[in-house]
Amino acid sequence: MKLRSVSPRTWNGAVALVVAAFVFAAPAASQPRIDVSILPQKNTAFEPLPSNIVAAFEKGNFLESVIVLPNGDLLITEAIGHIVWRVSSTGTRTLFHHSDIQPVGLAVDIDGRIVSSGRTADGTGAVFIFHDDGELERTIPIEGAQFLNGTTFVSPGQLLVADSGAGTILQVDTDTGEVRIWLSGEVLQSHPDRNPLLPAVNGLKLFDGSVYATNSSRMTVLRISLIGPDHRAGEPETVSENVVLDDLAIAADGTIYGTTHIYDSVIRIEQDGSATTIARAEQGVAGSTAAAFGRRTEDRNTLYVVGDGGFYLDPENPAAANVVAIDAGEPGLSLAASLSHLAYPGMERAASMAVVRCITASGSDERRRAAAPDYTRFLELNMTRIAFAGQVYGDGRKAEPTARLYFMHGLDEARAEAMMEGSPYFTEGVYSSCDAEPFDVMLGSMIGAVAWPDEVSRDR
Repeated sequence: MKLRSVSPRTWNGAVALVVAAFVFAAPAASQPRIDVSILPQKNTAFEPLPSNIVAAFEKGNFLESVIVLPNGDLLITEAIGHIVWRVSSTGTRTLFHHSDIQPVGLAVDIDGRIVSSGRTADGTGAVFIFHDDGELERTIPIEGAQFLNGTTFVSPGQLLVADSGAGTILQVDTDTGEVRIWLSGEVLQSHPDRNPLLPAVNGLKLFDGSVYATNSSRMTVLRISLIGPDHRAGEPETVSENVVLDDLAIAADGTIYGTTHIYDSVIRIEQDGSATTIARAEQGVAGSTAAAFGRRTEDRNTLYVVGDGGFYLDPENPAAANVVAIDAGEPGLSLAASLSHLAYPGMERAASMAVVRCITASGSDERRRAAAPDYTRFLELNMTRIAFAGQVYGDGRKAEPTARLYFMHGLDEARAEAMMEGSPYFTEGVYSSCDAEPFDVMLGSMIGAVAWPDEVSRDR
């Protein structure tokens, strides 16, 4: 389960969490803070799947979210210690990020950009964008957010974030920083008669043109269709009920794998709604908080599960917080396949061009300035032959261009090279050489199409 108001402190020699004054006002230190016996949790058959513990963190760690990177490494938020860990598939643990921010949810965009929901040092809700090396690149503050939690991208740059405190889902443009409410309503909010420690809308995942959202307090899984090119929210429908889920991962065929957190288990939910428990505390999934499928060929059938060792339910008596690998026997959904709702581009025949690279001669600045008027007019008069052209800054944008590229259509390599050798920059010695190579245009926003049929890029 996710945390409400968070600040780290020492508790019985271990790092612990202050959620709010009332949260730890339990009748006795040895009693769990949520009475799970009064919840209408569905009884499920236990059919354990093969599993192994990949990494074990010390008692008192709160492993909150997990994503899998293309190279197979896991990124895991540790909510108490303000840490994002990198864990290899063999269990090697290295620090990815540690600062005064509190990262909670995790997501990775199709271009590899890593983001996290959470809080800044002063408690403001925010989305954090990281460089590949873990350095914090940018913070998008979200004033008024209560507790930012699960995340998923619905298209490149468009992130959905669950606010488990407010019972809403926000849409965040990670390029512009624009934030708006994507969906609100009673189905996302807490159940009025249940323990307030059970979060409202919680985990988010994308599958087959819909967002799947858990509501831990209402014990439901919702499916919310994406509508139109701006991915508006459709009417939520319930696909599972009477099961407390924190996070979820979805297999390629639509099977849901959910972490129950306070029930120390992982549950598989078929498309007909039937549920089976596939792992329990004895497999190492005590306090299971989040799950994600592997992304490489060798681990696409592996479901990685993280947890808090039962810390949230009983902070005085937690077990180790583990990373567990479960053999699900079926592959997860690839990142590209999860975006199948985005339109496939049209198909065009590959356009054949010649690309000419002209290298800037050393010490040619004065010659370049003198020849610039004739050179620019030369390009203008040949625009019908040049698809596009531009400058290459081999020494960085603050330095002068080290080369220029010219993409020519309607000319073969010899003719394209001869044309640029007739340009004022070449004849006046600004260029030391101009060499042409064949080039085929395969895709791009400039042509608005690709050079292959849809079937090539569909997940198989």
